Amino acid sequence: RKSKSFSKLLELVLLMGNFMNAGSRNAQTYGFNLSSLCKLKDTKSSDQKTTLLNFLAQICEERYPDVLRFVEDFNHLDKASRVSAENLEKNLKQMEKQLQQLEKDLETFPLAEDVHDKFVTKMSSFAAYARQQYQKLASMHESMVKHYQALMEYYVIDSKKVAAEDLFTDINNFRVSFVKALKENVKTR
Repeated sequence: RKSKSFSKLLELVLLMGNFMNAGSRNAQTYGFNLSSLCKLKDTKSSDQKTTLLNFLAQICEERYPDVLRFVEDFNHLDKASRVSAENLEKNLKQMEKQLQQLEKDLETFPLAEDVHDKFVTKMSSFAAYARQQYQKLASMHESMVKHYQALMEYYVIDSKKVAAEDLFTDINNFRVSFVKALKENVKTR
């Protein structure tokens, strides 16, 4: 969302799309679905020698070199696309239940008859530390969800229909294809 180079790239894609659709019912569109970025490599020129993605990469190299920075801006997307927000939430809920059970068990645990028995002391210390760590994770998860919702809202994507990892996968696949198009363009020169 903060990447100016990606914003400029999206602007160029929209401009190219509006130019290609001039005179049709899709002319002067205000936006497009981000998942369609991956389809740029499937749109070929009339002579079948180049793709729209290769053309976009060439235009960026020649006239808008700052746009190329989006590749580095998004190098973390590969890892982000492998994280399931749904699984994270399930794991946090499971962790909370287990932590609550531990705390409950420690409250009801019978007093030790042996003065050297440190089980309750050690486990109580562990439970307090685990609660702190859980709170940090829960806070980080809440922040992640807020950022994700803001991102989805910014790009006008229905978060009920598109999972975070799917969006990140689409953008990362486009990033990889764009880099490949840049390399192909170098070879054809």
